[in-house]
Amino acid sequence: MDRLETAGVKIHFIRTINETDVLVRKVHILPLEVIIRNIAAGSFSKKYGVPEGKPLKMPLLELSLKVADEITPDTCRLWEKGVGVKMDKDRFRQDLGGVEEAYEEAAKRVIRLSAEDTARK
Repeated sequence: MDRLETAGVKIHFIRTINETDVLVRKVHILPLEVIIRNIAAGSFSKKYGVPEGKPLKMPLLELSLKVADEITPDTCRLWEKGVGVKMDKDRFRQDLGGVEEAYEEAAKRVIRLSAEDTARK
């Protein structure tokens, strides 16, 4: 969020209250959702009969109506690079178990990458 604000992007975040809560401004949600797929997954796989995990020849852009401004395992497809282990909402949807552990691992990686990026600057 700090990077967005520094770049001049208006954000809703005000401050962190504790480990699980943040204070935010009320937002006006834009009725737009943009999905870019490099790998078949979710509703695309079901709708078109393409096996989940199959790489697409070209990135596919899908537009629909709904969205707020968050990036979480619930709003992204996160798969372990090279092995295809799911670390996103499908762990819950497909009853794969390990939902909390996968989300915690995703958070650790984002925090680590952010720290590494900050250290490089």
